[in-house]
Amino acid sequence: MNYPAMARIKQHFNPHSIQDIPAAVRNALAKINLRDIVAPGDTVAITGGSRGIANIAVILAELISELKKIDAKPFIVPT
Repeated sequence: MNYPAMARIKQHFNPHSIQDIPAAVRNALAKINLRDIVAPGDTVAITGGSRGIANIAVILAELISELKKIDAKPFIVPT
């Protein structure tokens, strides 16, 4: 039996970690000017399924909080 060619690989992880996750979410939203994208009263679907993202609950909670500050109506869609 002929086997396909194989190669040894090595994955390197970035050792940097985010210390203040809510602040990082707010900063990311500020960069995209969320208020220019979402208007007060808009209904916003947030995809909530994720495999392997650490602190997903903290990230989603801050995103929802920021959307509510501009009077949007967010809801989570399991994906």
